[in-house]
Amino acid sequence: MKIKVFTREVNENNYPEGLARSVHFEVISDDGSAAPLNRNYGILFAKGAISKDNTIIPKGVQNPLIFNMEDGWIGITAERVLENGEVDKDALNQKVLWKTKDLIHFEEENLISDDEISKYLPKEYESSDSIKKSFCLKIKYMQTPLK
Repeated sequence: MKIKVFTREVNENNYPEGLARSVHFEVISDDGSAAPLNRNYGILFAKGAISKDNTIIPKGVQNPLIFNMEDGWIGITAERVLENGEVDKDALNQKVLWKTKDLIHFEEENLISDDEISKYLPKEYESSDSIKKSFCLKIKYMQTPLK
């Protein structure tokens, strides 16, 4: 079994930017069949910011990746962008990182430098062209079944 992370395409009629630019999960069985989790809605969302005039500035993510970390942790990282997909200048040279041990409970997101994230990524993540591909994490077993 593999777990795939991705963002969805924006659809003005039924899936706006704020939903599409979140991390979605899909289980891929050994036979290649795929099943999205959470009814194909996002599971991880970037924290918004508060502006000087006390309004919310929504944030989004793009190009999510999933990978193993030390001590049994699984990392999910992505580039943080503005809700409309434009570059988030407050997150240049950084990525959002969530950590989990079971893909159900997640630690609060943190912004981590690209250099720190690169310590965990397999070699195939290094090419900028490869980031646009889908990457999956092979799961040998889980104590809690995924639903």
